[in-house]
Amino acid sequence: MSSFSSFFQSSDISSWWLDKDEADDEDPFKAEENEKDCTLFLIDCNEKMFTEKLSKHEENKANEMHIKSDHDDEKISSVFHAVCNAASDALKHKIIKSKDDVVCFLLFNVLETKNAMKLSNIFLFSEPDVPSAKLIKSVRDLPLTFSSQFQSLKDGKQCDFRDLLWTLQNIFAEIDVKGTKYGSKRAFIFTNNDSPHHSDLSATKSKASDMLDAGIEIAVFPLVSNFQIKRFYGDICTFNMDELSTESQYRAVCPSLEDLKDDLRVKEMKKRSTVSCPLSIGDFHLAVKMYSLYRRATKDSPTYLDARTNQPLVTETRWICSDTGQILEDSQIKTYHEYGPAKHKIYFSKQEMREIKTFGSPSLTLMGFKPLHRLKAYYQFKPSQFVYPDEERCNGSTKAFDALIRAMHKEKVFAVCMYIARKASIPRFVALVAQQELLDKEDNNRQIQPPGLNMIFLPFADDIRKVDVDGLEHMKRVEPTRNAQHAQLVTKCKAMIKRLRLDRHPDDEEVDPDLEREADAMELEFPCNPQLQTHYDALELLALEQGGDADDAQQEQVVKDEIKMDEATMDEYARKEMEEYMAALQALDDVDFDGGDVAESKPRASRKRKAEDGNEGSKKRKAAKRKATDSTSSDTFDWKKLAENDELKSLKVKDLKIYLNENGLKLSGKKADLIERIKDHLGVE
Repeated sequence: MSSFSSFFQSSDISSWWLDKDEADDEDPFKAEENEKDCTLFLIDCNEKMFTEKLSKHEENKANEMHIKSDHDDEKISSVFHAVCNAASDALKHKIIKSKDDVVCFLLFNVLETKNAMKLSNIFLFSEPDVPSAKLIKSVRDLPLTFSSQFQSLKDGKQCDFRDLLWTLQNIFAEIDVKGTKYGSKRAFIFTNNDSPHHSDLSATKSKASDMLDAGIEIAVFPLVSNFQIKRFYGDICTFNMDELSTESQYRAVCPSLEDLKDDLRVKEMKKRSTVSCPLSIGDFHLAVKMYSLYRRATKDSPTYLDARTNQPLVTETRWICSDTGQILEDSQIKTYHEYGPAKHKIYFSKQEMREIKTFGSPSLTLMGFKPLHRLKAYYQFKPSQFVYPDEERCNGSTKAFDALIRAMHKEKVFAVCMYIARKASIPRFVALVAQQELLDKEDNNRQIQPPGLNMIFLPFADDIRKVDVDGLEHMKRVEPTRNAQHAQLVTKCKAMIKRLRLDRHPDDEEVDPDLEREADAMELEFPCNPQLQTHYDALELLALEQGGDADDAQQEQVVKDEIKMDEATMDEYARKEMEEYMAALQALDDVDFDGGDVAESKPRASRKRKAEDGNEGSKKRKAAKRKATDSTSSDTFDWKKLAENDELKSLKVKDLKIYLNENGLKLSGKKADLIERIKDHLGVE
């Protein structure tokens, strides 16, 4: 026990962050792992891939994911078409979010051969490289150009699967000789064949095991409903064999085409720590890491080119003496700050300024604890960070950290600490709030929420501003306990809030029973930034030469602003509640809050904003359009015929909701969900 105590109470905690081979390294905050990703797409090209179709449910999803291109009228016609469409869609996402990652495409079970090892019937469609517009277009158009470039093997012939694994390993070895260039190396196999050809099964399994030991992940995308994963791929792909036994369990962990983008996105958004430092509680120290949970997404800076050579320009800054024109070195440059009314100049060198700004080594020092109810939401000064123990720096930090979390949660307190992120950073005032681990007992105890501490940045006294509102003391307040009309107004307002409450987010731990959402409550997840999405769409249209003429291109760039709520949707959910609230509010116009009569009548309150200059015509057109919509009934369409001919998708969402509303069906969900709901009601499969 004495050795344990002396270890955590060591005064030389700075040695925890020094590398044994580079003790003088001044940057202890380097990334712990390489974040680059290398993904190989292996597409089976057997004859059935071009004749078999996805199941009806998967086909609908694939068509929803289908990206409009020069072949807008073409639907997903085969399994091969669906794979190429999903892969090109994933590349479009990847080229924006992680442009440094490497991708490669292989076609197998084709008559042509192209690979470094010259193994038969395996064709290297694209060399390992970062995603490009050219690659996206070639993958997108592959279903149309395949027959002119390649031939599938006939009469059920197949390549040896072990040869395919050898080709994969060789590609990874060529692009990453030392095995450290990429933090993630993965191979995605898209096939409808659950029993590929293999000349030696034990040798094939051994090769797959060697690749797994080398850090290469193998995942299969089963493309047909009768695909039996355990038959062959259960011993080839990266599965946790201790937790999987039945075919349904294997199927649950296998990815699908719909999950392809999400799978790639997980690798992009790595939980990379921003800081690693000691957490000091008196003389007791343990090592922790900080993670940024939120970071504002911005557009990449534009690259400036030389107008003559079209080569990128390089920015270089030099300080030049205005008197002599001589280029100055850092040692020749000083700065000054003015002091007092006389503006006396106080000079500092760069080294002196660096020493003035240094308040200590990176650390997180406990100052004490306070009850949780003393921490207000408006105290948060900037986006919070997540604190987690760093076991690699200090053995035993995890147990000590877990005990701290449990104690803080039990006592319902938060920790107040002084936080120094870098040597040149100013000390910050932070609050640490305990977060316990949450497990999903219905899903094999899958972790929903990790244990840790949420670090909230608090303001200094200098940062707090007092807001003075003119006439605040004369503003009237409602008094529901003393005035019946005020109580009625509050009641109507509660009903409106309850009806307009958005869908509860999965991260919410507790739900107010008084505000429990309705079964058909409006749904809203984290919205996308409309400015960024418009920017990305414009880049994509230009790079992939989509959109046809200029008018079509402009139409394609229109991105739905998910932040702005549609007034018609709000009316649909809470028209009655809002009208009752407005009626109660307008009833107060003739009554003073103190009980006396008002000398002058006040203007009627309106929940609709006045039309801006130049928008009167637009408002009238929208009103006429809503009137025409309200007059439409479900009798306008032959719903049974439309459902049987699979033509419901040609209708607009508002038309579908007319049928659902008249038949008392749920109105929320995406367009595909509405169509499925109508088909189920009509008894059409």
